[in-house]
Amino acid sequence: MKVRNIKTSACCILAATCAAVAAQSAFAQTNVQLYGRLDTSIDLMDNGANSRTAVSSNSSRWGLRGTEDLGGGMRALFNLESGFSSDSGASNGAFDRRSVVGISGGFGQVVLGREYTPFYTLITRHFDPFGNAGAGASGDVLPFRSRESNSVMYSLPKLSGFSGSLMYTADETDTGPAVNRAVGAGFDWSGNGFGLGLGYHDRKASATADRRDLLLAGSYKFSGWQIGAQYSRYEASDDSFDQRSWGLSARTKLGSGEVLLSYIDLDDKRVQDGGARKLSIGYYYALSKRTTVYTVLAYIDNDGRGKFAVGPDKQVVAAGDSARNLQIGIRHNF
Repeated sequence: MKVRNIKTSACCILAATCAAVAAQSAFAQTNVQLYGRLDTSIDLMDNGANSRTAVSSNSSRWGLRGTEDLGGGMRALFNLESGFSSDSGASNGAFDRRSVVGISGGFGQVVLGREYTPFYTLITRHFDPFGNAGAGASGDVLPFRSRESNSVMYSLPKLSGFSGSLMYTADETDTGPAVNRAVGAGFDWSGNGFGLGLGYHDRKASATADRRDLLLAGSYKFSGWQIGAQYSRYEASDDSFDQRSWGLSARTKLGSGEVLLSYIDLDDKRVQDGGARKLSIGYYYALSKRTTVYTVLAYIDNDGRGKFAVGPDKQVVAAGDSARNLQIGIRHNF
């Protein structure tokens, strides 16, 4: 009888201990979320000389993110995000999109790992209504870097509509030139429907040259519309590369859906007739809060020596040929 009581007491103590640990863990870990997006489309492509049909993945991804309350207004945070091809199921690489851990508080936020550049954040916030994904992506013609690995990012706390971020990327080499080392900065202001952003990214592209990218972008929201504009310059310190671009964009509600428009003009100052112009128009219709069907028509008009292609599943484009992509797809967020 005594042995049975001892065993019962031990079980109760063990159960109480486990419950206490679980409760403490649940209190500390305030938010952990599994999330993702499947975005797959049928693409009808024409590059002037040839045409073909493809089923394409448009920035499909899955990830984990969470925070832990550290007390005193401070939180630990993490985000692991992996891209994959929703048309084939193949992985793009383990957490190739984002892999960060950091701390936030009244001082702002610091994260370490693979992170979006300030330049990318500003151009997608103010200008690119397609979010640099699918046939309408601005990255088809604009040569900015979306992410950097081995980085440290500090983001200022938002104050009176003003925010900013600073990035440093380590080269991680023991000898030789610090190739791949990068610094970036972005400063943003928003208020009364207006937004204005200034971005900069400097990357050691080779032993002898830096790539320097500069962005000025703005947006304005009014009466169900958002219009955007950008001017950007991409150059090498040894004068081997120099491209300049301007663009306009708009988005507005139409019925139960949304119309997206963008126009980009790219001029190459080092390759004569090496530029291009891209026009994109899309209609996105929400079936629910998570599921959207859409169609996008994108067209690139290359100069005589331009070879820019359009869409996620690009065709090879001969110099001077135009490129077209009609995309019909479905997107589901979870």
